[in-house]
Amino acid sequence: RGFGLNLSVVTDPARSRQLFGPGGVGTFSWPGAYGTWWQADPSENLIVIYLIQNLPNFGADAAAAVAGNTSLLKLQSTQPKFVRRTYQALEI
Repeated sequence: RGFGLNLSVVTDPARSRQLFGPGGVGTFSWPGAYGTWWQADPSENLIVIYLIQNLPNFGADAAAAVAGNTSLLKLQSTQPKFVRRTYQALEI
């Protein structure tokens, strides 16, 4: 994934799938600071929306965590599962 026009864009689906779940080349998304997230996959004509609210830890690494969702371990484990299960349910 890379960032362009302030969005995350899939450039290599095989590498992106491991961390973020399915999505073809050109799939774009936005990771929100508090765990909200969405993805649009033009190759499958699909938009996936994941809405949770996780207040990050306001420790010394809070700024970095908010900027990169690095401390949101729940997001890192449940969001990719949500995407995989959505694609599986739609048989994509």
